[in-house]
Amino acid sequence: MINPLLLSGSFAALLGVASAQTYDATVCGKERVGEFNDTIMYYPNAWNPKSPENGHVCMSVDESGPSFDVVWNWPENIEDVHSYPYVRLNHENLPTKLSTIREMKLKTDWTMTLGNPSSPPRDFSTSTWDDNKEELLEAGVICNAAWDFFFDGDRMNTYNPVNSSYEVMIWLGKIGSGAQPLEGDSILTNMTVGDHEFSLWYNTNSGGRHVFTWVTRDGKDVNEFDGDVAPLLEYILSNPSDIEDFPSDPWLGLVEFGSETWFSNENVTFSAANFGMELDADGYDGARDDDNSGSSNNNNNGGSSNDNDSAGAAISLSTLTLVMPVAMALAVAFGF
Repeated sequence: MINPLLLSGSFAALLGVASAQTYDATVCGKERVGEFNDTIMYYPNAWNPKSPENGHVCMSVDESGPSFDVVWNWPENIEDVHSYPYVRLNHENLPTKLSTIREMKLKTDWTMTLGNPSSPPRDFSTSTWDDNKEELLEAGVICNAAWDFFFDGDRMNTYNPVNSSYEVMIWLGKIGSGAQPLEGDSILTNMTVGDHEFSLWYNTNSGGRHVFTWVTRDGKDVNEFDGDVAPLLEYILSNPSDIEDFPSDPWLGLVEFGSETWFSNENVTFSAANFGMELDADGYDGARDDDNSGSSNNNNNGGSSNDNDSAGAAISLSTLTLVMPVAMALAVAFGF
């Protein structure tokens, strides 16, 4: 059951831009756009049962870009991640053994602003982001922007984040001192992807999952990312940080880009566009099982490892033959 209080703030916020912006679909809370087998699936992912009832997260999708706008607001429980709204990118060669990945080129542009979505086109430039980030910091916003990957020695466990024993994150940006990766005793290594150098941290979360986190070494945000991340994954495979029972050749199953959201007293808009994946790897010769693709709550450490995919209803973009304004999309989705 979707909490009406959770929806009301986002609904009112998105109505304010309906006349200027149209979307293929808008979903809130634990609803999703698309199916698990779709090339692209979108999920607001309000997974945390401790989230304040006066908070909200809604996600509006424009598949022509592709692009999305997320409007969120979590005014309490500053220490918790409350949602990880994300886009999941599927590929015919996923899941795949890490050792078979020859190239994995990922691309995305992203930005964040205080308030509600503006009319496209979005401005992803560094200069505009510097101004936006200053406003976000002054407002006390805490969040990040990150790629999220899940792998495991058992292929079937990689269909579901909650079952995967290993998680890799690539942080492209963070806002607020409260947004920190799971850090260990020291940085394991530094590696360069394109024009950006990343440092690797490793630790386990409260549920025992092994989490590897790449963050920019200089602390700068990367709003326009386009690079081959295969070397980052290959390093982890070749240097498993003395983890007991680390699989010799684990399977990679899920690739997602989104934002871990901790806290804001005001509406925050997280926008992303032009995302995609080019994968050169040897895939599994079998069909993905929808029954094993969902997720359930676990571990209190953000990302989509805590989401509840299987609990949310789906809206298929293929069934929305007309591009609908936000108000109409919400009315169709939730019966307003």
